[in-house]
Amino acid sequence: MFRRARGGSVGYALGVYDEDGPGPNPGGLYVGGQFQFAGGVPTSCIARWGCPLPPGGPCYPDCDQDGALTLPDFGCFTTKFALGDPYADCNQDGARNLADFGCFQTKFALGCP
Repeated sequence: MFRRARGGSVGYALGVYDEDGPGPNPGGLYVGGQFQFAGGVPTSCIARWGCPLPPGGPCYPDCDQDGALTLPDFGCFTTKFALGDPYADCNQDGARNLADFGCFQTKFALGCP
């Protein structure tokens, strides 16, 4: 167990996990414990440190990750946008704005590999 100097955050477990196995992402170090923020981002008692994950996994426009590009993916994207989720920064410019909607529509139209 370890404790952060300020704020009373406590970590109970560390683990390394590679989200995509032999894929291009090198994985990351995970910590679980009693904390509500990690790097200034709200979290539910788990945090990941490592190279950034590709947004939305292997098929970005499949927002709900059900394996099909359907109308609910637009609802999923809109919800993530409204909540300020980093996923909604489709064009990866550091801002969530109207351009991200156009980006999402374009990626949706192009489909998934």
